[in-house]
Amino acid sequence: NSIGEIEPDALKGLWWLLKLDLNINKIKKIEKNTFNGLRYLNSLDLSYNQLEDLNNNTFNFLGNLGILFVDKNKISSIG
Repeated sequence: NSIGEIEPDALKGLWWLLKLDLNINKIKKIEKNTFNGLRYLNSLDLSYNQLEDLNNNTFNFLGNLGILFVDKNKISSIG
């Protein structure tokens, strides 16, 4: 896959989504409000991307998130 970025409103209106698989892409950065509104999301796979850091607020509005994969990235800081 070749997704390089996710626009902040790209997932708007997908509140019913349970699983989101974005692995094996070229995502370098995720804005803090990207996943807002995905209230039922319980599995998010961001593995095998090019993420270097994650904002503390990236996953704030994902109250049902139980599974998060971020392995095989270049994460050096969370903050």
